[in-house]
Amino acid sequence: MEAEELLQTQYFQYQNIKTSQSVFACEQAMYKIPLATKSNAENSLGMFQEDNYFHAEDLDLFFENQTTNIPLGTRPLEAMIANSDEDGSSSKFGLESALDLQVAYPIVYPQTITIYQTNDHMDDRISSRGFLDSFLNAIDGVSSV
Repeated sequence: MEAEELLQTQYFQYQNIKTSQSVFACEQAMYKIPLATKSNAENSLGMFQEDNYFHAEDLDLFFENQTTNIPLGTRPLEAMIANSDEDGSSSKFGLESALDLQVAYPIVYPQTITIYQTNDHMDDRISSRGFLDSFLNAIDGVSSV
């Protein structure tokens, strides 16, 4: 793989020896989580992310290789909070956001996921008084600044 050569590492796809299920299918079986079949338009699984963005193409690779019921092109809803990128895009793709989505989607799909994305701790134009400050201000409308 090109990424493996570039990063001088090797990636592995883990499977249960007895069932040949992927890691996420194993977690579903181990915790007896039934396959979700319904969604509620008034509900969405919320995830907080701070200055760590998911890469859409990585999600499609995951859906294609690790799931059987999630269509390519499935994306979380994004709520950009105190975000300095006017169009909501960033070159700051990270593993944490990708891992969070890869663990959650097989469990909750077809329910939607909403990412509450902040980056104020990295933005010198915004003064934050602490962790989660912008997120909580956006949710309750009260600012401590």
